[in-house]
Amino acid sequence: MNLEHITACGECCTGCAKHQQGQCPGCIEADGYVPEWSQSGRCRVHACARAHGVQFCGVCPEFPCDKLHEMISWNPDIAEHLRSVARQVVPTLYLSDLDGTLLRSDQHTSAYTNETINRLVQQGMRFTYATARSIHTASKATQGMDAAFPVIVYNGAFILDNATGKVLHANFFTKEEAQEIHTALMEAGVQSIVYSVADGKERMSYIREKMHPAGRAFMDTRKGDLRDTPVHADGELLAGDTFYFTCIEDVSKLEPLHELFREKYRCVYSKDIYSDAQWLEIMPKAATKANAARQLAKLLGCERIVAFGDHVNDLDMFAIADECYAVGNAVPELKAAATAVIGTNDEDGVAHWLDEHAK
Repeated sequence: MNLEHITACGECCTGCAKHQQGQCPGCIEADGYVPEWSQSGRCRVHACARAHGVQFCGVCPEFPCDKLHEMISWNPDIAEHLRSVARQVVPTLYLSDLDGTLLRSDQHTSAYTNETINRLVQQGMRFTYATARSIHTASKATQGMDAAFPVIVYNGAFILDNATGKVLHANFFTKEEAQEIHTALMEAGVQSIVYSVADGKERMSYIREKMHPAGRAFMDTRKGDLRDTPVHADGELLAGDTFYFTCIEDVSKLEPLHELFREKYRCVYSKDIYSDAQWLEIMPKAATKANAARQLAKLLGCERIVAFGDHVNDLDMFAIADECYAVGNAVPELKAAATAVIGTNDEDGVAHWLDEHAK
């Protein structure tokens, strides 16, 4: 199916008997003036698509609009039909969050999810994940998913080649920005985990004895991590180029910091889905899943994005996606912003949707 053969309402004239026998010139060739519309003039759907400068409704910036079902009343499932056609004829990037979305509650992808994504990627599906995790912990959580594709990590701070580890795009704080944040955290009595790159190596720096118990518990889950860099003095935390602050503390301390920095930097303020501890993550303003998704789509030659998620840090990614699907266990805010709600993470909802729709 080629894009130039798709009519405004998402049909394909190729193989149509009327078209082959010369009984109909074709919607595209006749610019919407075909026998079926002889009494009413030009096809309204065709005219609307051309007025918006698109080949068919499914790729229109206003899709799905209020007029869609009234103009194409003969197909009650027209919106899903047009989405399906768009996926087939327009290069599409399928982008999934990890924790709570692609990963099950045991923080790993299932054998079914791994097999499905490996197979579909081998068949040509352009897929990746966008996560708050690093490539180190993400690769462990997705062990068995061995298809090669770039990945978005640290909530959009980095885009990496997951086969080689090469950085394809990075966002860092300026020295002044990092110092401003660090000073405010110290004054508030908040000990953060500082992520940076120094001498070509990633660091995850912190002063353990100053951390909140929930922060120490989190670091205990990272034992053996090559980035693990415990330090003993505040001045050692900002070594290298800083790109991420993770603060795990009481709400009373984090809420004022969130209000202080939410406009100037990219902040994710939410409770951890595994421990229920309060987190505040601070990144450069440009470090968003949405920006990284746009950059990666361009890199891969994709014109559409289909996104999957479960939490508030996926809202910006949903806002720029052409289609967005919330898993059944997602927060209400994300479900409200979604194209539709699919199966839960423990039901392999994303993999089942991909197996049905991304072929």
